[in-house]
Amino acid sequence: MKIVQVCRQFYPGVGGIESVTLGLSQALQEHGHRSDVITLRKLFSLGMVANPTEWVDGINVYRLPHVGIRRYPVAPAVLSLLAPYDIIHIHAIDFFTDFLTATRRIHRKPIVVMTHGGFFHTRRFLLFKHLYFRTITRLSLSGANAIICDSPHDYNLFQHIVPPHKLYTCAIGVNVQPYINIQKQIEPGLLVGIGRIVENKRIERLIQLLPALALHLPDVHLVWIGDDEQGRLAHLLTYAQELGVASRVQFLGKTSEMQMQEQLRRAHLYVSSASYEAFGISTIEAMSSATVPVVTPTGIHPEVVHDGRTGFICTFEDHRSVDCLRHALTLSSASLDNIGQNARVEAARYSWTPVVKSYLDVYDSILTPKNRMSWS
Repeated sequence: MKIVQVCRQFYPGVGGIESVTLGLSQALQEHGHRSDVITLRKLFSLGMVANPTEWVDGINVYRLPHVGIRRYPVAPAVLSLLAPYDIIHIHAIDFFTDFLTATRRIHRKPIVVMTHGGFFHTRRFLLFKHLYFRTITRLSLSGANAIICDSPHDYNLFQHIVPPHKLYTCAIGVNVQPYINIQKQIEPGLLVGIGRIVENKRIERLIQLLPALALHLPDVHLVWIGDDEQGRLAHLLTYAQELGVASRVQFLGKTSEMQMQEQLRRAHLYVSSASYEAFGISTIEAMSSATVPVVTPTGIHPEVVHDGRTGFICTFEDHRSVDCLRHALTLSSASLDNIGQNARVEAARYSWTPVVKSYLDVYDSILTPKNRMSWS
């Protein structure tokens, strides 16, 4: 089978879609299939323009020029690259979904669209987003053969505009291999968060809790790993200064995988106060390292974080959040280790090795002779 993954951004860019596209392509090739990538030349998070063609871990990568805004880059040249493939797999709801479903009578290839949370990561322009979702997105997805939701949340959202026979749920795979052999050496009070510095991560909520935590836990401090994608870092540093906890907050920016492993090795807890996650890749990575997560009930979190067994669910909305974190930080070493090991076992379910089979099932289903008639 020859599959082309189509996405706005790809490695060496850092983010959920980039990680999923790379991991899925690698897993498919391990199963004997060809999986290439079509993406943009412009790497937004790195501020650079990549070469038109590249070879990444055995994956052919074709990069296109574009016009338009970052959230809706227009790259019609994608149409010229589709001839060799059996299936087009588009990641996220954007120009590529709208354009390739509209031109399906030209390229005559079956289309799989993966939701990745749609475009509801923040509440900005919410009325417009809902209107667009119910009209343009509904129309675009009517031209796709299968829509893959990566979480129960997405399934509940997209079932309102997609007929049931086209809708699938497939977990996102995560490359857990770099983390499963980490031997914890906990630094008391170290809270580690991972992700791009964007509005929906609500990092200010974590900073806000530090003064109250420090009254009882003098070693408590927060280390955050991730790019300042929206220019929010200065605001967060000022906020920490105003609360008198600047010395307890450190932003490392984008780090190497080795540096991230080191932070997780030392982490007392992994924390996420995100208001929205399409999935929660960083949470799975942290759990794979046997780090106990304290996270909000969004994305995949409710499916993998079971209170007191594999971690803790916390809203980060009120004073009870302080109690939740204080409880987790004061667990005995034996209890913390037990929960961490349970978290590691739970996270192993999301390794690409077992997860990729569900994607192959979707691909196979739309290539059956009966379904071929609907798009050929």
